[in-house]
Amino acid sequence: MLRVERLALGNRWTRRHPAEKAVLSGGLLLLALLLPPLPGAALVAASAVVIALTGARLPAGDCARVLAPLLGFLGVGAASLAVSLHLDGGIPSLSVSAAGLRDAGAVSLRALAASASLLLFILTTPVTDALALLRRAGLPVAIVEMMLLIYRFVAITLETAANGRTAQEARLGYVGLRRTIRSAGLLAAALLPRVLDRASRMETGLAARGYTGELRVLSPERRCSPVFLTLTLLLLSGIVAISISTVTQTLLPPGFLLW
Repeated sequence: MLRVERLALGNRWTRRHPAEKAVLSGGLLLLALLLPPLPGAALVAASAVVIALTGARLPAGDCARVLAPLLGFLGVGAASLAVSLHLDGGIPSLSVSAAGLRDAGAVSLRALAASASLLLFILTTPVTDALALLRRAGLPVAIVEMMLLIYRFVAITLETAANGRTAQEARLGYVGLRRTIRSAGLLAAALLPRVLDRASRMETGLAARGYTGELRVLSPERRCSPVFLTLTLLLLSGIVAISISTVTQTLLPPGFLLW
């Protein structure tokens, strides 16, 4: 089972209505895109992290492992924005400007806030609940089923790769650079045939169970909590109010609002 799937199935908000979490995450995502990076995006990112750790009770260690690749990607992107390459006179040189640092910080902060908002929904909502919500929202059944099959295919690929690497590590296949390169090549060569074989067996199993293009599953009946939605609106309104107040105080001259 994938770490993301395990977290989605074992948190405090697993049994909440997916629409509640969609409103919360969607609202935070919208604010991350519309409000200024400071303080808007910073407040959105902080709110998403605090809600995930205290509201949904997600383990901090697992959340950090999920965020680690994202932070690395954002770091590389920020470096490319902050550092400029010059080829004056045929000699390459690097330089850092205040404008580049400002742009890198703004883009990275906004991207971090948007990603944290999406991860809040992903890590608290099982895939079946999310797809059921999309189906109720009117998304064509064919697209929903395609999304589910692609998700399962990705899960099979990652699981097969993890099992193959574990078997190689048990045989000391990653001791030394030469063995590491050779083992990685063997794993990559064997991965595609095994994944296609497992996907073929999954297709055969679905056909044997009468699959005709739609997987019908029972979705538990859940009701949206008015208290949760009210608190969500209060949180979003508070972030907007703080952001507007901060920007207004920054732009207006001192004493402008004093009578």
